[in-house]
Amino acid sequence: MGILRKFFEKISELIKKIFKKDNIMLLQESTSVEDDDIIDNNISDNTNIKDEKQNFFEMYENFKNGKIDIENIMINDLIKVLMMSQKELNICDEKLNFVENEFIKLDNELNILKEENKGLKNTI
Repeated sequence: MGILRKFFEKISELIKKIFKKDNIMLLQESTSVEDDDIIDNNISDNTNIKDEKQNFFEMYENFKNGKIDIENIMINDLIKVLMMSQKELNICDEKLNFVENEFIKLDNELNILKEENKGLKNTI
């Protein structure tokens, strides 16, 4: 019985050491180093994304201005350029529709004012 008791006491001490609060704090500190690495990786990823965006917009502007032929663009970049062109076309269409609607509203207001003007001339 004494041997089993000592064995279980050693196991309980080991478990207490594992779950002791000080040990947990040490684990947290080691993860903060990992967090710093993750933050550094995120920062480098963000700069890479910014560089890629800048390179894409430069290529897109050169494509729009005719400085780059469609044959000289890689297929992945060509797909991106075509998608960007489509988005730009959609924005232009929306602006055109807005201007047309405003023109129609102004035309209707002008016709209403002309009718009011005719009505006022007839009453005078």
